[in-house]
Amino acid sequence: MHCMKCGIEIEDGQVFCESCLADMKRYPVKPEAKIQLPSRPTQEAVKKPTPRNKVLTPEKKILRLQKTVKWLSTALVVALLLVSFSCYLLAELITEKPAEDNIGQNYNTIEQDNS
Repeated sequence: MHCMKCGIEIEDGQVFCESCLADMKRYPVKPEAKIQLPSRPTQEAVKKPTPRNKVLTPEKKILRLQKTVKWLSTALVVALLLVSFSCYLLAELITEKPAEDNIGQNYNTIEQDNS
């Protein structure tokens, strides 16, 4: 059996556990007070634990793995595209052609008129 207040397992023939009885002695209820006791849970409801994780069938496991592989392959392709584009930009920066006009050249290299 289970305690009507807290639900802990108790001996047959009892209604409340010792700790709940001690609490009730500290805070007594008047004899003329009307109370409603909760209904006792069935034994099946008490013993059935709810599963935390769903058990997947092999077919569902395969579908989940296929989705994971598809996502990872897409991420790999995007990463490779980014790396190749950054390598292209780096190569362009390294092989940059010098400017043909005189802007920014040292003033000593510019021809000066001595007159």
